[in-house]
Amino acid sequence: MPNRAEKSISTRLRKPVDKIVRAQADELGMPYGEYVSYLVAQQLGMPDDAPKLPEASHPQGVLSLKSA
Repeated sequence: MPNRAEKSISTRLRKPVDKIVRAQADELGMPYGEYVSYLVAQQLGMPDDAPKLPEASHPQGVLSLKSA
């Protein structure tokens, strides 16, 4: 896991998105910031740099950031 110095982004999500992301992070048992980092890394095609999901979770239930 990266140390605090490596984390460099601070943002606010729009309320509907924030609500979904927080619910999914809670469901996975992940801290909110780690889950946001996971989503961003996945979207950028950098899964090796994403935080690891808890062992019992299933990536199929993760919010997709790709537009339809």
